Amino acid sequence: MNFFVLWRESKTAPLELVTPPLDGTILPGITRDTVLRLAPMVWPGLRVVERKFTISDICEASNEGRIVEAFGTGTACVLCPIEAIRYHGRDYAIPTGVERVGQKAQAGELTQKLTSVILDIQHGRRAPPAGLEHWTVPVAPPHDEAQADGEWISDGIKQCA
Repeated sequence: MNFFVLWRESKTAPLELVTPPLDGTILPGITRDTVLRLAPMVWPGLRVVERKFTISDICEASNEGRIVEAFGTGTACVLCPIEAIRYHGRDYAIPTGVERVGQKAQAGELTQKLTSVILDIQHGRRAPPAGLEHWTVPVAPPHDEAQADGEWISDGIKQCA
């Protein structure tokens, strides 16, 4: 799983989405790459940065209220909001959303937007961004497939009997 944090490097700095670089300790991933490419599209003007940062940086930013949200990315979970990080027996809170009528959102605004766009692309409800059409490949049933063991419905999804 890859880690992303939306924060301000200082109290007066602009928001940036930061993830560690691919320097041998972080594995490359399709979902990670997707977030790096989509984040500026879903949040215009957002600075997306790959750079080293430490757990101490996260703890300090949490204590100072500079973290807006954080999430992990991975093939199975797509995006998973992070609400706290435990370090040396202490929990460092990460906001997960805005209070709405006494109820806290499950994920921050950027996490929700990115998840929605990624799932819409995966499910064919939205085209991939221009220049990234290779992200999806339409799947159709084989022409010689016998329908005896099920019927083909909706562009290649097989309904089992």
